[in-house]
Amino acid sequence: MTTDRIYSYVIIEDNPVMQKGLAYILRRFENLVLKGQYYNIESAREPLTKIQPDLILLDIILTGLNGDKGCAQLKKDLFKTPKIIAYTNASFNKKELIKLGFDGYVHKNEPVDTLISVIRDVLEGSYNFQASKETEATKEHYAYNESKAPREFQIMAMAVMGKTNKEIGDQLHISIETVKKSRQNFKTKANLRDKSMYGIREYLEKEHGYRFGENGFVKSDKND
Repeated sequence: MTTDRIYSYVIIEDNPVMQKGLAYILRRFENLVLKGQYYNIESAREPLTKIQPDLILLDIILTGLNGDKGCAQLKKDLFKTPKIIAYTNASFNKKELIKLGFDGYVHKNEPVDTLISVIRDVLEGSYNFQASKETEATKEHYAYNESKAPREFQIMAMAVMGKTNKEIGDQLHISIETVKKSRQNFKTKANLRDKSMYGIREYLEKEHGYRFGENGFVKSDKND
């Protein structure tokens, strides 16, 4: 972030892995201070009246009140109107999002750098709605491709997509112990500073040309 101002933020996300990953990746920015993490809007509303955050990262598909219905309500509840960014797999156009009260939008398929860019712009007072250009047009092409990647990279890419060790083992026809060992070997060889799923995803995208979508992942030829 380019500004020296300190901003408080909260995460409303019902996926615990995604919630933890978001918090971990944003720790690198000293002027972003996490004040709370919640699994739904209902559990967040009362604490937020005390926190009065500058920014809310809000998933749209939630248990109970969805983010598309809850965005305007959250802004109405709080004395200090927060900036709210939709961070979600749901697809919306810019006009819909502005009407719902959002200040920004990032599809979860987008690289981490895109999320950071949207957060920066929104906190500085601009709208930024970054729908994935490939979300609808090519999502059927995001499929597991064993011919493109070494085994350890396949395993880590599948882990980034949210698959468990058992699911990875079943799909690749290997044991759970082999999956665990491969994941550890990958982290050791890559010498990652950020070992969260977000850090691993960022590494795969930037260093090895991976691209993630709703149905899986592909590896770009340019980094082969």
